[in-house]
Amino acid sequence: MLRLAKLCQEAGVPDGVVNVMPGYDDPVGQAFADHEGVAQITFTGNVLTGKHIMETAAGSVTPVTLELGGKNLTIVFPDADLKAAESIATGIFINASQICSAADRNLIHESACDDLVDVASLMSIGPGCEDPEVSPVVSREQL
Repeated sequence: MLRLAKLCQEAGVPDGVVNVMPGYDDPVGQAFADHEGVAQITFTGNVLTGKHIMETAAGSVTPVTLELGGKNLTIVFPDADLKAAESIATGIFINASQICSAADRNLIHESACDDLVDVASLMSIGPGCEDPEVSPVVSREQL
């Protein structure tokens, strides 16, 4: 996230649009979550920190969006059929994998790998506005 913030700065994103504050017990993060001048808090991370942010932001009634947990596992056994490969590929790539239910950990028996590769190679790739199966989250208009 720190690297992303640096890239945003280098790309000319105005100061204050992207803010990254690492650390659960950091006084800066605490002050941020508790400050009445903050319009929205978005957090991706663990449940304990998310609960703390939610509790703190409640004091100033600041809207909070949380993406907690994740790391969803799929296991593919040798007898899996092509439908399993299609479901896994969709689970991996849907919403550019930017979703808490993305199948981002996969244990695939070597005999089933070719099916998954075949399905993934047939997926359409392109801008989000064209509704492809694999795309960035943002469109050119949003950029």
